[in-house]
Amino acid sequence: LVAPSALSAAGLLIFSIWRLRSCRHVLCREEKILGLFEQMVLLMVLLALAFLSFLLSWRNYTGPDGRFRIPAAVLGGTAGAGVCAVATLRMRMALLESRLTSI
Repeated sequence: LVAPSALSAAGLLIFSIWRLRSCRHVLCREEKILGLFEQMVLLMVLLALAFLSFLLSWRNYTGPDGRFRIPAAVLGGTAGAGVCAVATLRMRMALLESRLTSI
């Protein structure tokens, strides 16, 4: 259930790295910084989803006392917050691009 999300996060990270490297020469300083922050947040989301996949695939991951429920909830929340952060960063990049681009 988590594996497709982790693969999607990996794809987004790879595309983000490719996009920033290919457009780096035309971007202003703030756009480059926002792109780097986006990549860091996507890496955080990818790591959270990968570790969550590991936890969920581990046999008896909750155990009799439910000892892994809280880490799984934290990892899921971290991934969700990271996706929201990426959306916010992309909103800021779009706003910056609209201000810098002549119409």
